[in-house]
Amino acid sequence: MRCPSQPRQPSAWACDVAERAAGVIVEAFDAHGQVLTGDRYGEVLVALRASLERTLAARQTLAVEERATVRVAWARAQHVYPWSELPAQLGLSVHECRTAEELGYVVAVEVPYALRDTVGTFTRDYTPAYYRVAVPLGAAERAEIAAKTLLTRNQAAARLGISAQTFDRRYKQAGLAPAVHLPGTTNHSGWPSHLYRLADVEALRAQDE
Repeated sequence: MRCPSQPRQPSAWACDVAERAAGVIVEAFDAHGQVLTGDRYGEVLVALRASLERTLAARQTLAVEERATVRVAWARAQHVYPWSELPAQLGLSVHECRTAEELGYVVAVEVPYALRDTVGTFTRDYTPAYYRVAVPLGAAERAEIAAKTLLTRNQAAARLGISAQTFDRRYKQAGLAPAVHLPGTTNHSGWPSHLYRLADVEALRAQDE
C-alpha cells in the first residue's frame, strides 16, 4: 500500500505572513463588531482568497506593462522591431517579410531575460519575437525577395485588388506560368492549386500603369 502523502509544510516566511494577516483579520473582526466563529472564518477566507487573486492579477498586469515600456526603449536603442511592425518598417508585405527571413536578410534577436513576459511555474514565454535587418534592403535584395515570395491564387488576387477569376484571366493572357503546383490539391473551383511568384504578380500591376 502507498502511504498517504504528507501535506507540504509552509516555509518560515509564509508562516510569518500568515501570523501577521491573522492579527489584522482579528482586528478587523473586532472593528466590525463580529465574533470570530467557524462559519464567519470560512466566509472571510473565501473573500480573502478572491481579494488576493485580484491583487495578484493587478500586480502582474502592472509588471507586464512596465516591462513592455522598457522593452520598447530597448528595441529602439537596438534598432530591432517586433514582427507586427516589421512590414511597415521595411515596406514589405507579411509574405515578403517571411521570405526576407528565409534569405537571412532579417534575423531574430534574443530579448534579454529581464524584459521577457513569463507566466507560470514553467515560465511560459509570452514575449513577442523581435527582428533586426541583417542586410540593407536595396533594389537587388527586394527583387530577390519578390522573385522568391510565393502567393496563393487568392493572395495574389487580393494584392492586385481584383477577383480570383480576373486574376486567372489576366495571368493567362500575360503568358505567365505558376511557379509551383501543389500535388493533390485543388481550389474551390476544382482546378489544381498553384503558387505564384510575387514578381510575376507585380508584373501584372505594371501592365496597368
